Amino acid sequence: FRPQDPCFTCCPSLQQAGARCRPTDPVLNHFVKFLRALASDKFDSGSSFEGSEAMSQLSPYARKIFDALMAEKANMKCIDCSSKLSVDWASVNLGVFFCIDCSGKHRGLGVHLSFVRSITMDKWDERQLAFMQAGGNKACKAFLKEQDCFDLPLAQRW
Repeated sequence: FRPQDPCFTCCPSLQQAGARCRPTDPVLNHFVKFLRALASDKFDSGSSFEGSEAMSQLSPYARKIFDALMAEKANMKCIDCSSKLSVDWASVNLGVFFCIDCSGKHRGLGVHLSFVRSITMDKWDERQLAFMQAGGNKACKAFLKEQDCFDLPLAQRW
C-alpha cells in the first residue's frame, strides 16, 4: 500500500486541523500500523500471489482466502453487533468482518477510518487480501479490549 491511499491511513490534514480526532484515534492508528506490519511481512517473506491486477469478486484465489477466514469462529459474527446474519462485509484497513447493518455505519465513518468492501461483490487486490489475513475479528477484538475501548460506542471505538 502507498501512504497516500486513504483506505490505509488516517488523513493527516484532518488530524493536523484537529477535525474528527477522537481519544481512540491513537489506538486505532496503532492497530492499523500493527496490521500493516503483518501484511508487509507476508510480502517480504516471498509469498506468491496470483496476478498483479485486482481480483474479481469470485476469483478462486480470493474465494479460497475468504473461505478460510470465514471458517474462523470469530469472523462468523459481526465485530460490532455480534450478529451472525449476513456477515459478508469487511473493513479493509481495520481487517474486520461485520454485518450489512454495521457496514452502513462503517461507511458513514468515512474511508479514512473504515474502508468498507463486500466480500462477495467487490474486487479485492493482493494487498487488501493480505490485510484481511493479517487482521480478523479475534485479533482486533483482543486489541480493542486490551486498550479498554471495545465497549465504546461505534463512532468512538473506530
